[in-house]
Amino acid sequence: MKTMLLASPFRLMFLAAALAALLPVTAWLLIYLGVPAGAVTPQWHAHELLFGMVPAAAAGFLLTAVANWTGTAPLHGKALLLLFLLWLLARILLLVLAVGFNPGADWFGALVLLVDLAFLPCLLLLVALPVIRTGNRRQWVLLLILLLWSALHFYAHAFGTALWPLQHTHASHITLDMLLLLIVLIGSRIVPMFTRNALQRSGIDGAVVRDPKPLLLASMLLGAVLILTTMLQLAPGWRALVAAALGLVLLLRLGYWQGWRAWRDPLVWMLHAGILWLALALLLRVAALYQLVPASMAYHALTVGGIGGMILAIITRVPLGHSGRAFVLPKGGAWIYWLLLLAAITRVLAMLPGLPQRELILTASVGWVGAFALWIVLYWPVISRPRVDGKPG
Repeated sequence: MKTMLLASPFRLMFLAAALAALLPVTAWLLIYLGVPAGAVTPQWHAHELLFGMVPAAAAGFLLTAVANWTGTAPLHGKALLLLFLLWLLARILLLVLAVGFNPGADWFGALVLLVDLAFLPCLLLLVALPVIRTGNRRQWVLLLILLLWSALHFYAHAFGTALWPLQHTHASHITLDMLLLLIVLIGSRIVPMFTRNALQRSGIDGAVVRDPKPLLLASMLLGAVLILTTMLQLAPGWRALVAAALGLVLLLRLGYWQGWRAWRDPLVWMLHAGILWLALALLLRVAALYQLVPASMAYHALTVGGIGGMILAIITRVPLGHSGRAFVLPKGGAWIYWLLLLAAITRVLAMLPGLPQRELILTASVGWVGAFALWIVLYWPVISRPRVDGKPG
């Protein structure tokens, strides 16, 4: 069993991502239930999701996918274990600091900083090596995104172990836009293809799924410009214009991808739901920039619905295909998606005046924790056992 967790990146790193998704939100849940948790700050909460949970999920996907795209062997064995231990040590050290233990020694602060900042550059290197070795230029954009992510992690720490509220908030906002672009990039590659394949399996002509190149290029360009508008903190009007344009382009692309035709296949429609949440988050951002709705609505639509939804859509699908299993959710698996959607809807609605905020946030927290906990329960047999077709990996 231990050996199988090290057989392919998706096994161990998806498990790490699911576990990391539980801690920060469970901490918030305890606070709302009246349990003292003074160590939980907005900065720690955001940091552990954006630089702990999401990088683990990205590592599981990218190290598995890039091996396929470049025809190279995926990271496995001791090398994979070392990468995981580096990620885990960073989570432990930051939690130790969060609960108030700090010996005050310079070496300890330097150790925390070094360990926490090391993971993303290591992931960049591990993705870059097969890409450069095989001359696969199509993947270079992934390297640029990982490089930016690493730089934003440095910026979030303000070159010290403390998470500075103002600087960390700015870094988090840029990182969210960068992750949005990463999801759009990956989604452009997999959502139309998986939808087309699902329709063909059900007897529908897959040619109905289209992805016009102008819309693809527009979404990539607008995603890059969106990052710049947040990075440079441009005037609200310019930021709203770019966000609205990207949101509408994503909605147009969803129309061409014909996701509603695959409504019987949860593994497919959840991918479309994740992209839909990205578009909704962008349109809510426009409304927030004009002070029509609280900004938190847009951020939670993006983080819970968009990022959380796409991560669950991917970590429920990839283990099936890469373990030789049919693309069919385990019994009860659709509840993973329904719980996540419950969390996203209630967390966004919780910010509207006049609604029971405490109850809605509690519901959102339970939905989020329940979704990832259920994934661990249902997918443990998949990630901990050998491939059913006898192949390695």
